[in-house]
Amino acid sequence: MIDQRVNAALAARDALRSTNGDDSHNSRTDRYEAAYGMSWKTFMKMMTEKYCPRNEIRKLEMKLWDLK
Repeated sequence: MIDQRVNAALAARDALRSTNGDDSHNSRTDRYEAAYGMSWKTFMKMMTEKYCPRNEIRKLEMKLWDLK
């Protein structure tokens, strides 16, 4: 009897861990849309543009080529 209850509790825990509370099984990227008002892809693009500008990347690439 105890074994059955333990197994049932473990099965219920595993079932809850495999979902995100809404049975969607997603990675919760929708939280970013709610927090920032934009999709994750757009947010990451903006972060890349701000903190890793293309001209800085080109400068680093040129320095790297000069080292070779």
